[in-house]
Amino acid sequence: KDRLGKNVAIVVLQNGLGNEEIVKELVGDKTEVVRALTTSGVEFTEPGRITVKLVGETTLGRVETSERIAELFNSCGLKTQLSDNMPLELWSKLAMNCVINPLSAILGVPDKEIAAKSLSILRRRIVDECISVGGAEGVKLDMGILDRLEGVIPTYENYSSMCQDLMKGKRTEIDFLNGKVVEVGRRHGIPTPVNETITSLIKF
Repeated sequence: KDRLGKNVAIVVLQNGLGNEEIVKELVGDKTEVVRALTTSGVEFTEPGRITVKLVGETTLGRVETSERIAELFNSCGLKTQLSDNMPLELWSKLAMNCVINPLSAILGVPDKEIAAKSLSILRRRIVDECISVGGAEGVKLDMGILDRLEGVIPTYENYSSMCQDLMKGKRTEIDFLNGKVVEVGRRHGIPTPVNETITSLIKF
């Protein structure tokens, strides 16, 4: 952080909630922090080699430098858009990640397998808790998220990043996904038993 300055922007692309605040706390006002989301899917096959399974869209929060960053991303083939409502974008992606990532990790399967009919009630309950907690935070979500999720999961060929982390014995992002839903839910007095169970299983 000692090398940062006004000519530097940090783009936070990680899934979940809370990571942007951690970065801002570390760098202070030395440089701009831009919140972003991406739907690209990648598998690490060996050191120095990845397999790109999906090149999806990247969304940047609209701040001072985000338009220039979006132009750079678009110019090299990474489809990028700007959003004026990043809280909604973040919570929508969070709800989807809370379903796909931990379930694929617990079951050890590619993301598309999470579309199984036997998991439909579980998928719905995870999303329902996310909607309740997001609403308490002032973010209006609805079950349209689940409809979108049901449509895209069968197209995801990759193993989720969380599944890959468990395979490698690495720390996962569970505290920023389902764990964050539990944490925020407690703050508002909203029970989140399904997300709490999922978080406990991943931590085990």
